[in-house]
Amino acid sequence: MKSKLSPSEFMERTYDPRVQRFASFLGGSSKWSDVTDEMLKGYADHLLAAGLSNNSVRTYLIGLKAKLNDASERGYEFPASRYTDFLSRGISDSISTYLTVEELNRIEQLELSGVVASVRDAFLIGAYTGARYSDFSRITAEDISNGFVRYVAEKTKRVVSVPLHAKLLPILERYRDGEVTVAQINRLMPM
Repeated sequence: MKSKLSPSEFMERTYDPRVQRFASFLGGSSKWSDVTDEMLKGYADHLLAAGLSNNSVRTYLIGLKAKLNDASERGYEFPASRYTDFLSRGISDSISTYLTVEELNRIEQLELSGVVASVRDAFLIGAYTGARYSDFSRITAEDISNGFVRYVAEKTKRVVSVPLHAKLLPILERYRDGEVTVAQINRLMPM
């Protein structure tokens, strides 16, 4: 006998923030009969109105579609019959955004202390290496030789070699591995 979870309870039982956001949208008093094609279209519109780009909305809807497929496979019934069609959005051209050298210099020159200074330093290490958090958080002075920063990328397990930026070494000397977490970076430097 399947459990009788409401849609929001079912969605909340995942660690996927895309699906948890939908659970919040539903509210606690939702019923499976509320999950209609129109309501799901309204959710997509809600995400766009919240300022998310089309590509970000697409990512949220991919997660939601997978969870609705999971619910259907587990025997939950809901009236949305065409959700797989419209929860599949096309990819839009993205706009590359970046900081200029002048902006990076201004960030570096800010008088900061404590964890905020460490988060700033971690951000600058990432900016000057182009590395992901999982990689730049492990870079040390020992990874630098002959004018290059070399490390094994966590995600791809490949050796990466990038030219050493002149400002990187002094920042690495200030920054200590493990000083900041990705959660601290996300909290202090929201997008």
